Amino acid sequence: MTEQVTTDRRMLPPKKKRGVIFEVGGKVIVGKDGMKAKCQQIMSMAPWSGPQRNHCFRSQTLIDLIGKYHYFCPKLGLIPDKFRKDTPPPGYNGYYLMGHFIGAKGDGWHGVSWHKCITHPTFAKEVSESLRRRVHATLAVTRESHCAACGDTQPPFDMDHYNPTWEQIMSEVIPIFTEDEANNWMGFNWWDYEEFTLPESHPALIKFFQVHSQSTLTTLCKPCHKNATRGRAEL
Repeated sequence: MTEQVTTDRRMLPPKKKRGVIFEVGGKVIVGKDGMKAKCQQIMSMAPWSGPQRNHCFRSQTLIDLIGKYHYFCPKLGLIPDKFRKDTPPPGYNGYYLMGHFIGAKGDGWHGVSWHKCITHPTFAKEVSESLRRRVHATLAVTRESHCAACGDTQPPFDMDHYNPTWEQIMSEVIPIFTEDEANNWMGFNWWDYEEFTLPESHPALIKFFQVHSQSTLTTLCKPCHKNATRGRAEL
């Protein structure tokens, strides 16, 4: 897969108006939305790895993005040289992006997220995403196969939380972590694990299950979920 290289800083707006700038693949991409659109384009063109996982692809844009802007890789000088577009675990939609790091332990393959290179996750966001994965996997077999609001039968679907909402659940969970746990991300080492997870016995996880069990859950398509969330925010 090849990418056209164009670089011209003279076309950029004044520095104060540029917002977030990404220098990747020989280009200067302005703004998070522009970077997301570029990554989505790359992934739509990327081949699937296949059952034997022997189909890889190379993108200088993704190499630079992860090498320069990932929340963990630059700290250890980790730069991927190629990628795989794998089938995700059961209960997940889309794809699972794997990066290959030369000289790394094992076979060198590790899950990577171009989205996290753009959003720079905080500890609170990673806790929230970790808990969402737990809920997603647990409810995947019981959720409805259509949107409860509009009746759409085309996935992907979201699980909407109400009374309490997901944000309200997190507001009770996050304060349980100590300052040291938050600052050190619970001792999490990105290279040792695929995804950030919480210890089964942690008080925050126990609290999460207690509060989450009280929430009303509804299967919604993504547009309806966004509308529901926006509507509650405006109340």
